[in-house]
Amino acid sequence: SHLREALRDRFVGLYQYGAAIGYYTGSMNNVTDDICALHPTFLIGVPRVFQKTYQKIHSQVEQLGWFKKTMFNIAYAAKFRNLKKGKQTPWADYLVFDQIKAKLGGKIRLCFNGSASLPAYISEFISTCLGIIISEGYGLTETGATGTCTQLIQFDLGNTGCPYFGVEIRLCSIPEMDYYITDKPYPRGEILVRGPQNFIGYFKDEESTKAAFDEDHFFRTGDVGMWVPGVYRNDDDPTSKIPLDSLKIIDRRKNIFKLSQGEFICAERIEDIFTEYNPYIKQIMVYGPSTASALVAFTVPDWDLMLDKEREGIQEDKVGEWGNGAVKLWWEQGKIELKQKEPKKEKKRQTQEKTEIEPTIPVENDNNKEQKNEKEDDEESIPKTSNTPNSTSALEGFQVPLPLRELLQNDEGVKLFLLRQLAKTADEHRDCVRRFEIPKGIVVFADEWTDQNGCMTPSYKKKRDIIRNKQKDEFLSELKKIEVLSVPVLPNPGNSTLGKK
Repeated sequence: SHLREALRDRFVGLYQYGAAIGYYTGSMNNVTDDICALHPTFLIGVPRVFQKTYQKIHSQVEQLGWFKKTMFNIAYAAKFRNLKKGKQTPWADYLVFDQIKAKLGGKIRLCFNGSASLPAYISEFISTCLGIIISEGYGLTETGATGTCTQLIQFDLGNTGCPYFGVEIRLCSIPEMDYYITDKPYPRGEILVRGPQNFIGYFKDEESTKAAFDEDHFFRTGDVGMWVPGVYRNDDDPTSKIPLDSLKIIDRRKNIFKLSQGEFICAERIEDIFTEYNPYIKQIMVYGPSTASALVAFTVPDWDLMLDKEREGIQEDKVGEWGNGAVKLWWEQGKIELKQKEPKKEKKRQTQEKTEIEPTIPVENDNNKEQKNEKEDDEESIPKTSNTPNSTSALEGFQVPLPLRELLQNDEGVKLFLLRQLAKTADEHRDCVRRFEIPKGIVVFADEWTDQNGCMTPSYKKKRDIIRNKQKDEFLSELKKIEVLSVPVLPNPGNSTLGKK
């Protein structure tokens, strides 16, 4: 179902190198365990795969003690610095990164990301931990999954590389989005692709085919990009570098719409900010019809992290910020367990001990709840703040039961809490999120959006119409609330104090 994956898997893996091909079990929550079991040498994935891997590793690093975390930070800085120069850092691998590699199979020599651009911080983190360069590519099914690709000697984080041989790429200005090819310091605009790899047309749809190409037969991708300076590392002469521009994906033209104010809204840009910088937002989609004055957010919260926050209020006998009554009732009835971790124990520092990093979070079940090792007792769960990238749930191995999630998804306290979180993140990034881009209404989902329930494509892109229609009545209700709140309240003439002494 994903053309680039099929080309890389079948052609490169099977036909060119005769490699065995393995696939994940179908659950993104188990993807790191699947990688460990398969021991891959060549890992192909979409950004969601690498995001899950990043979350697993990073969450365990956050739980380390002061000494081990300091050792990790020193090793990380040294290895990242040398990786950019094409050098090895054996001592850092021995002390820290060999354990991470082992948890991911221990044999990965190359990673390739496709479908969408990978955030630079994730690319940097995984590249440094594994000691490799993640190759990124850009292309669409209509362009034969071919467009641009970073080279193995090109350490270019956050960019998608230079065009393939025979592929022509140019940018086209988008005045309504304020993107122009004359922009300084870098030209910006819609990405247009032309070459022999392009498709002929859509099957029995001449109108869509005609609209897909410009007068010079360049295909309109709908993506917005800009050319940025890039370099190749010259392995023959480490002191010299080969300059070469690289394409960077910065926006999406096809998922834009207008509100009643007449301002254009770029949904994907706003969604990326909320999911990247707020740990309570697991998935989000924003939308508003042209008659609405504000956006409505469709969101899947991190239920485990939210319940962990609510648990603190219950145990301290305080009123929580949301749903406290329902959660406390379920707890008192024994339907859910509110686990309290033991206080951290003091341990003597072992200076000769090899630093251990455990990227994979252990999963507790009914059979092993009573069998915890000493290390698990010592580690504290540290939820991330809203100005850091998303982390995994602070409750290890705990999942909020589906009936409770379904009960809480329509709870006004839950909605208010999430709206405040969105407003907080928008305020922290006010240079990127305009006031009218802050959602004023919210629709909460109990289940994560996946390709199994029809909300995502196999390459993990949102099916926006399906998501919007799953809770259409709730969406319309939120729109009505927004319009009522946006109407100014006039003073009651009978209560007016004008003219009174």
